[in-house]
Amino acid sequence: FRLTMTSSGVPLQPPIANYGGLTVDILPPAPRRTSRKYANLVFFGLIGLVAVYARHVLQNDPNTAAWAHTGLAPRVPIRMAYVPLHRAAVRRSEMASMERRPLQSSVITDPQTGVTVEHQMSAERKAKLGVESWPTWGAGVSEFPWTYSSGEAFYLIRGEVTVTPDGGSPITFKAGDFGTMPAGMSCTWKVTKALEKHYKFI
Repeated sequence: FRLTMTSSGVPLQPPIANYGGLTVDILPPAPRRTSRKYANLVFFGLIGLVAVYARHVLQNDPNTAAWAHTGLAPRVPIRMAYVPLHRAAVRRSEMASMERRPLQSSVITDPQTGVTVEHQMSAERKAKLGVESWPTWGAGVSEFPWTYSSGEAFYLIRGEVTVTPDGGSPITFKAGDFGTMPAGMSCTWKVTKALEKHYKFI
């Protein structure tokens, strides 16, 4: 009696064992027919299908049935914005030019008292008036009354002060501001940050 154990149909010669007329052939397993290359093609093909499906879903309303069955559909529809690269470059260029642009100064005059304040005085105007050559004066945090016997122009180098003319509204000066005070005006100075200024009697 002969028992053949095979998976390929080709017996192994000679037989492995013979027990009292019982011969057992043990054959090597057949080689795998699915190669690694074929498996890789199948794997990456599936990934490609998933990517195409995901792209289709994202391009449509996320609240469709394609999202609903997953339970992950957002409450607010997603909208994707597309900005061409050349437009993005133009916007960055515009923002850079705005950052380089100097601050625009503004001049405010109080019609009741004649006090003038020019916020963020330009360097050109500052040089034209010769502000850097004017004498300086400083004060710490304090509050005191003051009466101008003559008109005064000043430029605040640093600090902050609020000037309140008698019977008028308070006016705040900060570093970089230029102001003029009319002769004969009485007011109260409230220095909230230690200041230093250039001044000139006019």
